[in-house]
Amino acid sequence: MRLNRDSALFIYLVGIMFLINVVSSSKSKKTSSGSSTSTFLDKESQRWSKVSCKSKKRDHIMKLRTKRSTDQLISCLIKALQASNDAFLWSVLGESFQTLQDNTKAANICFKESTKQGGKLSKFIQQWHFIGPFVIGKAEVDGDPLEEWGGVKNISKHRWDKKFVLYSELVALGEIKWLEIYQHTAAEQVAIAPSVNWNDLVMSLQSMGITEWQGWILGDFFVNEVDATVLVQCLGVHTVYIDDVILTGDVYRRDQFW
Repeated sequence: MRLNRDSALFIYLVGIMFLINVVSSSKSKKTSSGSSTSTFLDKESQRWSKVSCKSKKRDHIMKLRTKRSTDQLISCLIKALQASNDAFLWSVLGESFQTLQDNTKAANICFKESTKQGGKLSKFIQQWHFIGPFVIGKAEVDGDPLEEWGGVKNISKHRWDKKFVLYSELVALGEIKWLEIYQHTAAEQVAIAPSVNWNDLVMSLQSMGITEWQGWILGDFFVNEVDATVLVQCLGVHTVYIDDVILTGDVYRRDQFW
């Protein structure tokens, strides 16, 4: 499977739905052996010194990326990288420089450093965002509960906003927020356990059908190559979308790659 620049992976399964975004897939070309990365950051820091940055925290940076606030995003990324040499943030900075004209050299320096720190691509997704649970109809195929809010691509822009709420009849008071889930190793399974009083729901409705639910989980990973070949494995999913290409998921958990 080949992933091109700014590809997106959509995964749907009965019960749970997934969306995984590729942060960047731009090749880290050879750059002239000149200044070190610290010198590069110092130079860029002076260049972007007039652009304000409210916070260099990761959540704030990702919120700026979602809003496409490129100037502020670059300013905050530079400050964050001066404090921590993070492979993911280097890739985001390279992606940000790519959106500007005549910044190919700066972008390549960032992708090269990201590759040096974390490899050509992320080994696994460390931070996930889950929204749900929503009620589900029949088990085979069901509608996307987020369509009435503009779909998951629209809702995903708000996953860094702590105050953003949606509504579900499965939870107390009816309000749900984005839930952060952290994955510590590639072998670790992503456990999703919504805070719902299932016993109360089953007893009040006298039906186990209420325990079937669906939701979205999103994660970002970087790819520092053009036309990289990436193997993706998501077990128990119904359908996978990569951009506009639809693939059959491994719903029976046969542990097969596609």
